[in-house]
Amino acid sequence: MVHHIIITTANKYVNGDEVIRYAGMHNYFAGTWYGVPIYVIGVLCASYHLCYGIWNFCIRWGITISERAQMKVQKFAFVMFIVVTLLGWSALVGFLIPKYSQTAPSYSAYTQSSV
Repeated sequence: MVHHIIITTANKYVNGDEVIRYAGMHNYFAGTWYGVPIYVIGVLCASYHLCYGIWNFCIRWGITISERAQMKVQKFAFVMFIVVTLLGWSALVGFLIPKYSQTAPSYSAYTQSSV
């Protein structure tokens, strides 16, 4: 996560680059062995945290009082977990497809400051 913050947010303030475009992220994921597994696990954890939090919120705040209502929200949260996870993973697949790889600048072009 720290690496992601450094190459996106901190790069904006240090080098003046607005954002890392598609080509930069494609080169980042294609050029590192650890980028894809960390992204996959991170999306899985974030979507679980979100969906479990919705289920837990409904129970703790008294929105779902009966066991039947809790089971319905639990099923909804599980389906939502699957959907959100697949959406996040599909974004990763989009970065891995070599859409602009022939004309894309290298990843190092986004990390070097232009003086």
